[in-house]
Amino acid sequence: MSLEIFFVVEEAAEGGYEAKALGHSIYTQGETLEEVREAVKDAVVILRTTRYLASFACIW
Repeated sequence: MSLEIFFVVEEAAEGGYEAKALGHSIYTQGETLEEVREAVKDAVVILRTTRYLASFACIW
């Protein structure tokens, strides 16, 4: 089973960036795009382990 999760990354009003998953309750933020990228990866890994997903891919 494979699942694609798409994120919208935007500049946050208070500075930094925020990422929101489309169709999922995943939200994360960071000061830099690299921090957001790592936070998104961590969030997807948590989702994967809690929902027993077979595979996932992060495309940047």
